[in-house]
Amino acid sequence: MASDLSSNPWHLCAQQALAYLLTYETQAQEDELFALGYLIPQIDLVCEWAQAQSALIQGLEKASGDFIQDCTQVLQANMQSDALTSTDRQQILALWQLACTHIR
Repeated sequence: MASDLSSNPWHLCAQQALAYLLTYETQAQEDELFALGYLIPQIDLVCEWAQAQSALIQGLEKASGDFIQDCTQVLQANMQSDALTSTDRQQILALWQLACTHIR
């Protein structure tokens, strides 16, 4: 495993997404709080998943598009596993897509 994940581009994308979502949460409407409360910890879960996948971390320069694609796939699988309603899934994915626009 890499000794410094904070310098890994893939991990930096996760930090950028989290920073945006946490800022967004401070101004969110009440009806957005469930989606944010679900989405924010999912980013951490994806990072844990990535750390377990040595090919994603050890020396690979994963681009932001890879992070977005990987995170979206894990997020969709987790939402299905958690049996979220279609409305909740749509709202979570809309917030995720918004966060993705802030990843550089």
